[in-house]
Amino acid sequence: MAVHVEGVVTVLIAELADNEMRIVNCGHPSPFVFRSTRWHRTDIPPSTPIGMHDTDVVHRLPLLYGDRVLFHTDGLIEARDPSGAFIPVEWLLGPAAREREPHRAADAVVAYLARLTRDEFTDDVALLVLDIGAVRVIGDTSPQPESPSCTLRLPDLLDREVSEPARVRT
Repeated sequence: MAVHVEGVVTVLIAELADNEMRIVNCGHPSPFVFRSTRWHRTDIPPSTPIGMHDTDVVHRLPLLYGDRVLFHTDGLIEARDPSGAFIPVEWLLGPAAREREPHRAADAVVAYLARLTRDEFTDDVALLVLDIGAVRVIGDTSPQPESPSCTLRLPDLLDREVSEPARVRT
């Protein structure tokens, strides 16, 4: 009996150093950045899954102390209400803007999404909210808070083509 498996593999690799994030994105939507008082889309283009193109580009995203970066799967931006209408992602991100802790911001988005969809998700939803003010990167000599929430040791990204710095759309 032959088994045919069809599928794709997606991955997002992010490296934080020197006040920027370097991102290799294969198959995920563009991340959002929370800066000052609201969420902004980045101009990092969505990409195709692994193996569907010849090269992967490293995108550079300049960050400021206090920024938050939200990575997500397409289940967030393709969420629909019970009538079948797409739910604007700006609505979903609203509750996250009011939360001080990154994990509570992610929980607020998922809770609001569950409420608007009446717990009927049509796709998986995965979120990661990274608070730049709470992370200290080994080797980073920029000013940091006295007691960071966590410390990351991140390997260098593979030698890839590097893009121009991404912008936060305002």
